Amino acid sequence: MSNLSSFSRLKVMQHKRFCVVCIVPGLVFCLLFFVAGQIQAQIKIACVGNSITEGYGTKEKYVDLLNQKLGRGYQVGNYGVSGRTLLKKGDHPYWNEQKFREIFSLKPDIITIMLGTNDSKPQNWGSYSSEFSGDLQAMVDTFSTIESNPQIILVLPPHAGEGAYHIYGSIIHDSIVPIILSVAERNDLDVIDMNTPTLDKLNLMPDQVHPAEEGNRLMADVFYEGIINFTTEKKDIKILWYGSAPGALGTNAEDKPEMVVYPAPDSINDSVAIIVCPGGGYGGLAITYEGYEVAEWLNKQGITAFVLKYRYKPYKHPIPLMDARRAMRIVRYYASDYGIDTTKIGVLGFSAGGHLASTLLTYYDNGNPESEAPVERKKSTPDFGVLLYPVITLSGPYAHTGSRDNLLGASPSQTLIDSLSNQLRVTTSTSPTFLAHGDPDALVPVENSEMFDSALAANNVPHTLLVEPGKAHGYGLNGAWPDSCIQWLKEQQIVPGLVSINRKTDVLPSNQGVRKVFGKSLDGLHSNISNQIYFVTTPDKTGGPVRVYDSRGREILVDVNIP
Repeated sequence: MSNLSSFSRLKVMQHKRFCVVCIVPGLVFCLLFFVAGQIQAQIKIACVGNSITEGYGTKEKYVDLLNQKLGRGYQVGNYGVSGRTLLKKGDHPYWNEQKFREIFSLKPDIITIMLGTNDSKPQNWGSYSSEFSGDLQAMVDTFSTIESNPQIILVLPPHAGEGAYHIYGSIIHDSIVPIILSVAERNDLDVIDMNTPTLDKLNLMPDQVHPAEEGNRLMADVFYEGIINFTTEKKDIKILWYGSAPGALGTNAEDKPEMVVYPAPDSINDSVAIIVCPGGGYGGLAITYEGYEVAEWLNKQGITAFVLKYRYKPYKHPIPLMDARRAMRIVRYYASDYGIDTTKIGVLGFSAGGHLASTLLTYYDNGNPESEAPVERKKSTPDFGVLLYPVITLSGPYAHTGSRDNLLGASPSQTLIDSLSNQLRVTTSTSPTFLAHGDPDALVPVENSEMFDSALAANNVPHTLLVEPGKAHGYGLNGAWPDSCIQWLKEQQIVPGLVSINRKTDVLPSNQGVRKVFGKSLDGLHSNISNQIYFVTTPDKTGGPVRVYDSRGREILVDVNIP
């Protein structure tokens, strides 16, 4: 029998009723409020285009794939109409379509405009090419009047064959693309380049115009990268291969290698870039402390960083190397976007990522000048390397067998093992390299770095090896190597740092005790800083020991005597 009194039972019943009557509706209200908030928070995108956007001849439309990739926070609408032109006087102007009018009712947050393919037809381009720029400007102006004040993104049309449907890829590439870029620059609009990634992909367009399923997956990747980079505060991403990567085993995130970009702040950008390869034994990626944290540190040094998410187990050689090579080509191709000097792009790797970096350093490649893809024409060999407690040899007592097995499989041939024991591949053409390694390192013995260092010395390659006593494997930024590395980069004249002041005439006296030194008149000054002004402080106005600072206030030289 219950010990509760009648009064107590009544109170409990009332309490339960209160819970049912008040709390449950409250929870329902909160749930509805949350759902409504989620719906309201969706970013609405209107994709304006022709039959390529509409999805002619394919079940997998890029618009639908893009919607899936962007996820619940986005609502992507297909506003493509087959055969339509941007030109108002074209044979089938987009301006006259119902979908054009529906965009104003949608009140989108983003509008992407990918028109121009049908404008390349002789009856359109031959008669009205001079009006394309004005009509594009008019469309931008018209969409700008929408109440939602949408962000407008111009899209360079994909490549096409010559003459299919009377469409001409050469007119698109040589005439229409430059006009779109000009309008974008004039209006400070973002541009998604769909033309370059498709220049060598006509095989994905069975009729030379409309992409099949794989072509639509490629286009969805290009749109995704652009929209994420242009509309979020996340770090930029660079997808290495749009669509399926070579050798892909699936379509999940781990099958699609990419880079996360950390641009150097404009105020301290030294025009240097480094691709960062995290370790993980080719069985994973230590992406945080050997990736993102390192990129943030490099940014503070004025260096742009690209954290590489390369493929690993079950992927085997040469897939990781393919990813690293592609990454280097992409950085070179887009260097001007980030203010990067293409002679100062390096690679930095930890542990197995150090093995990948040393493979990139020693598998020389100058690109394919005959390739239809502009990215593939760029060289993939780095200009310098930074290897941190790297796996170097895959043979003998100092090999890290876990990395070897993940990369090469359980029973690789000795020939294959030797081909990726990178101390054997160093030549006089190997780029300058900085190494650091803890000792003792029970996982990847310090002899790995010593082997590579000895090979560099034997081939007269600029190098240095910092052995850090007491540091176990995987110490990330927690060592002496960061400061030593920056000093070495200064010595190699990769980042600004060392100036030789040899003549009193190099110094212009000042009655303030501060002197201006003009870089072009200094002996030994390297070219990347020759056009900057340096401020030299001295203990008095007559000379003596000095401290030199660049125009950003950073010290670049200490205690140089001026005769």
